[in-house]
Amino acid sequence: MRPSLHSDDPAWFGSITENYIALVTEGALTRAEVLQLVRNSFTTSFLPASSVSLYLAELSAMADGRLRADDDRS
Repeated sequence: MRPSLHSDDPAWFGSITENYIALVTEGALTRAEVLQLVRNSFTTSFLPASSVSLYLAELSAMADGRLRADDDRS
């Protein structure tokens, strides 16, 4: 199973980003767990495989930069 988080009604649920932030802020999930949810949303989508690969590469690059920045602050 590859769980993911979705919102098809931004007026009701707010932005998907806000939902991810809330999961971390409330301590429900770690950043790594949220990152896996985001990855799952791409790998289980109906996007062409080439698009999935592109988005996953971009996500990894952003996450690597963010995780390094967090490490530098500690």
